Amino acid sequence: MTAIPPLVRFLRERSRWELINPAIIFGALVPGLLYTLFIIGTINLTAPNVAESSIAELAVALPTGMVWVIGILGLLAILTSYAVIGKNIHQTVIFDIKQKPWVGAVTVGLVPLVLYFSGFKNFISLIGVVGGIFLSIEGLLIVQLWRQVRMDKKKWGWLTNILFWILVLIFCGGILYELIYG
Repeated sequence: MTAIPPLVRFLRERSRWELINPAIIFGALVPGLLYTLFIIGTINLTAPNVAESSIAELAVALPTGMVWVIGILGLLAILTSYAVIGKNIHQTVIFDIKQKPWVGAVTVGLVPLVLYFSGFKNFISLIGVVGGIFLSIEGLLIVQLWRQVRMDKKKWGWLTNILFWILVLIFCGGILYELIYG
């Protein structure tokens, strides 16, 4: 989601409008497929004892060189995700919340450290908080924007309303689940 605005801007500057939808679809499906393959592979290699730290289980099941490759790829995935999400948060602080650029930089740079030193040292718990609460809030905002765009077109308004409320319930359910069980 955070990579779509720069992608659209990049393709618009090159007058390649026809590539926007395929790029978004491809950019969503390929990572989803790769995550699915990783999950299936991890479960098959470590089953029946899948631990919180699947990498530790993989280290036992795979050769050392392969563990290093997986570790480097994992680190790159985290760094690239953080770079894209950090840039998005920085721009949100500047343009949406109307703060100075240094406030956005401090937010992106210090919030992870504050969370870490506040006790969020369990990576799985932190992913749960981010996924269950923050991404659900982002999803709610995106669904609201989608609804506004669809309602302006006056076509399929009833279906848009039904889908809107289904998605709102799903995202609110994610938030509630994380608050109760997270």
